[in-house]
Amino acid sequence: DCSIQEKIDLEIRMREGIWKLLSLSTQKDQILHAVKNLMVCNARIMAYTSELQKLEEQIANQTGRCDMNFESKERTACKGKIAISDIRIPLMWKDSDHFSNKERSQQYAIFCLFKMGAEVFDTDMVIVDKTITDLCFENVTIFNKAGPDFQIKVEVYSCCTEESSITNTPKKLAKKLKTSISKATGKKINLVLQEDHETCSSYSSPIFAAKYNLLAHTTLTLESAEDSFKTHNLSINGNEESSFWLP
Repeated sequence: DCSIQEKIDLEIRMREGIWKLLSLSTQKDQILHAVKNLMVCNARIMAYTSELQKLEEQIANQTGRCDMNFESKERTACKGKIAISDIRIPLMWKDSDHFSNKERSQQYAIFCLFKMGAEVFDTDMVIVDKTITDLCFENVTIFNKAGPDFQIKVEVYSCCTEESSITNTPKKLAKKLKTSISKATGKKINLVLQEDHETCSSYSSPIFAAKYNLLAHTTLTLESAEDSFKTHNLSINGNEESSFWLP
């Protein structure tokens, strides 16, 4: 499918641009946003590639077949729209942390990913500390082609923004990174995915110490849909010893 291949090529070009931006970034906020965008690109490349492989398998299975008995074919359900909006995730800080923390508390960068088939969407990144009682994402995410058996994976990522963990890129390493990017441009997609497979759950390297980890996740299905607000349970990753962990 040319359209899916074009989307893959676009995401690869965008990712190369993000890498170059990272090599020049000197501000913490720039690095946090760039690493987030890099993870989104990788997630979309993996989703598009998986969808492309499925289409190729379907075409291969249908080759040589010609079924003219249309009445015997099963009817397929129509696709529908699913919207996700106004996400609120309560934080259960200890009273001693929330009320007694007069000094500037540790901050965390948080965002969500929504995945369904070849569609991957992200929310804005929010910065929270121990004075914040709820994670709030105002974004409205719409999936236009959801079947009755849809599954939307919701993933919440967190990054500790401690100054010591967000470091500027040395000039020599930045030059080395830029050179490696140009050499990698012509590599096949499967090699690209192998190199950055871990990036979709966390990102860490000697060059950029900004690291997002999967904090929580859940899967939404047709039974999860409501016309109004509904509460969903999240599966939590990590514990109090984890640098990215929030209660």
